[in-house]
Amino acid sequence: MPYALLIDEPVGEALPRLARDQLDEAVTALSTLDRKTAVHEARKSCKRVRSLLRMYRPGLGSLYKAADREVRDIARLLSGTRDQDVLPATCEGLLNETMKEETRGAVESTRDLLLSTTNNQDSASFDGVIARLEAIRVASQDWRAKRPRRSAADGVKRVYRDGRRIRQKCDLDGPATPWHELRKSVKHHAYHAKLMKKLHPAGRAYAKPWGRLGELLGREHDLSVLMVRLAEITHPEGRSLELVLLATGEKRARLRLKAIKLATRLYDPSPRLVRKVVRELLPK
Repeated sequence: MPYALLIDEPVGEALPRLARDQLDEAVTALSTLDRKTAVHEARKSCKRVRSLLRMYRPGLGSLYKAADREVRDIARLLSGTRDQDVLPATCEGLLNETMKEETRGAVESTRDLLLSTTNNQDSASFDGVIARLEAIRVASQDWRAKRPRRSAADGVKRVYRDGRRIRQKCDLDGPATPWHELRKSVKHHAYHAKLMKKLHPAGRAYAKPWGRLGELLGREHDLSVLMVRLAEITHPEGRSLELVLLATGEKRARLRLKAIKLATRLYDPSPRLVRKVVRELLPK
């Protein structure tokens, strides 16, 4: 079944169905795919479940915090594995930019240094993670929201409103924290848009730019993480580290500019209007 609300399915019944499907996909990925792909797919499934919980949050009461915390903690068990793959890949992405040969050589040597310090976890077992995923999957079949249609509309509004507020705190030359928070909020709203894409002919068109914004902010975040990591390592050539930090900062600045322009446009509608549209779209 697709990660989408269906026109002929009651909104309340979609919650356990969608949660089950995503948790099943996470278990399958960790059981059958290569380590890198498995971690990526499992983390994506966990994010989708957390976005789903946020949509129904107003009607879930205390169940929300417990369920969200468990799915978050499961995903965190995989985050170290993900980071060790992303940092060298982020360095590799810098090589697509126009730069001086000296800078290019510095980026290549830094990429190789990051690869050399990567722990080999190809044979690491995911048994513990899988067991927890299977347990929360069973529990998810009892997830029920009070007044689900109203709950879902309020949940979408809340995530959208929070992202709108966070966007105002994001300065092009400012710290990484508000950008990180905006990225998370945008990702959740992008998943909410994806959940509703089958409810209206314009659904896909609405969801697409939110996915694009999430991608831009994700790349910005990876560069911020890389900058922190570069400050922690000892590079055999100090000048190389300076060049890589400069190139990373310049690319991050360009991504931030693109992201904030798109975010300003996407967050133009009021939260009240978003809630009204969502409430009208949701099946009864």
